[in-house]
Amino acid sequence: MKNILILFLLFTFGAFADFMQKAQQTHIRGLNTILFFASEDIISSGHFKFKSYSIELDNYFFPFSFPFESDYENVMYYVDGSLGFSNYKQKNINLDRGTIDGYNLHNYAFKLGTGIQYNISKDIDLKIGASYNYSVLNASYKSTKKLNHLDADDKVIDALLNDTQQYHTIEVSSGLTYHSYLYNHRTYSSISMRHFSTYLNANLNSKSVINSTIFKLKVGLITPPISKVFGLSLALEPYASLLQVYGDIEHHLDLDTIYIVGNTFRLNAYPVTCWVEDFTSLQRDSMNWVREITFDMNIVKGHNFKGFNIGLGIKF
Repeated sequence: MKNILILFLLFTFGAFADFMQKAQQTHIRGLNTILFFASEDIISSGHFKFKSYSIELDNYFFPFSFPFESDYENVMYYVDGSLGFSNYKQKNINLDRGTIDGYNLHNYAFKLGTGIQYNISKDIDLKIGASYNYSVLNASYKSTKKLNHLDADDKVIDALLNDTQQYHTIEVSSGLTYHSYLYNHRTYSSISMRHFSTYLNANLNSKSVINSTIFKLKVGLITPPISKVFGLSLALEPYASLLQVYGDIEHHLDLDTIYIVGNTFRLNAYPVTCWVEDFTSLQRDSMNWVREITFDMNIVKGHNFKGFNIGLGIKF
């Protein structure tokens, strides 16, 4: 009788441990997806699908950057970041509850970073930066079977997959870019690296930090102004990029290589005339405050993954 009891307890403990692992993987998979696509500016706004996990993601982020001149001719400082939100949906989740469920995440995030750009020569520049990302995730677990708060498994679902949580991400980055000219077109090729760490609630997850590293190769060219739009010079920037992913993102999303092809429409907006109504004199004044407005469109593909990006950006 004692042996039967021991076997029963071992089976129960093993089943609960397996359930905990599945729930944690579901949670971390969603978190990794949102953090990666929200922080990578080349794919920060768009619609993406992961066939392997029945995942869909909609991103709406607005990137910005502001350069600062320094006392040194070959050095420039900058502040950059983004502001926006994401909607994440995963279907066909089986946590052995007798139902096939779904998991939704709504993310609101703000990213702020700073760095330095050093012009090694007239053709080569080096960038080093760091940033902080603050995210608020509203999670909701969708099931036809109501959660039983007296059941241990359902308590885990409610605490981990059906709650609002805050996350803090620290990112460091570096990049090297080579510029040249070809028939009045400015060409470039760059290689960059980003590593970010997100801190988790240690009471609900098997690990307290998730780490990922992304290497990016990008080649492209910028045309001379080809037209005028609302009085602003319009230039085109066709490009191609390859992203190689390592760490927790690769593990939880079965994602290693991403291919991107697209074009950026650049409105050389400096100086932009921003009209301000003076209600006392009924006169208009202008402010020079925006250097460039960009509109980016690309298609994205990877292993069991595809999507497109449409994004708007601004440089002050």
